[in-house]
Amino acid sequence: MTPQGRFMSNLDKKQRAKLIFAAVTFGLAVGALAWQFAGGGRGEPVDYFYDLSERELFTAPKDAVPPIRGVNDEIEDGVRAVVIALDGNPRTRDRSALKVAYLETNSPELKLMFTQRRDVMEQGGQGMAFDRNFVRAHTLVRAPDGDEWFSIMSDEGADIVAVIAEPGPDGKVPVICIP
Repeated sequence: MTPQGRFMSNLDKKQRAKLIFAAVTFGLAVGALAWQFAGGGRGEPVDYFYDLSERELFTAPKDAVPPIRGVNDEIEDGVRAVVIALDGNPRTRDRSALKVAYLETNSPELKLMFTQRRDVMEQGGQGMAFDRNFVRAHTLVRAPDGDEWFSIMSDEGADIVAVIAEPGPDGKVPVICIP
């Protein structure tokens, strides 16, 4: 077992969930900054999304609040997809090295709060602050092939998100990709 694996196995599920959530958030922030500094920020920033009915990966504006309209109709079945590169290269062009690690969406209550905040800020107002625990409790995750959504703070949610910390077959820890 790798040192990272031993470290993760010594944590209880709640500690592991918090650590993974922090790592994902940090990774996304660093990835977004690197992407913009590398010239990717010329247009509107985008993120990976997944159409649940079509089972298809697509990109949408980064500030979209899932669930959003998918690729084929007016149904809001587009959710954020956390995509990892199994080869450790966040800019890989090898599609076989990409994998949807898990899917993420918001509860209806959280989606409403995020949407209202965005609308207020677009009109020049000041956005409201959110309780971090409320946001995490209402952030829902599921495995790409799963049917049930779980709070990211639940034991089941922690297990789903933990896949991003598991080394691949070559021993490399996967990295989160940004389109």
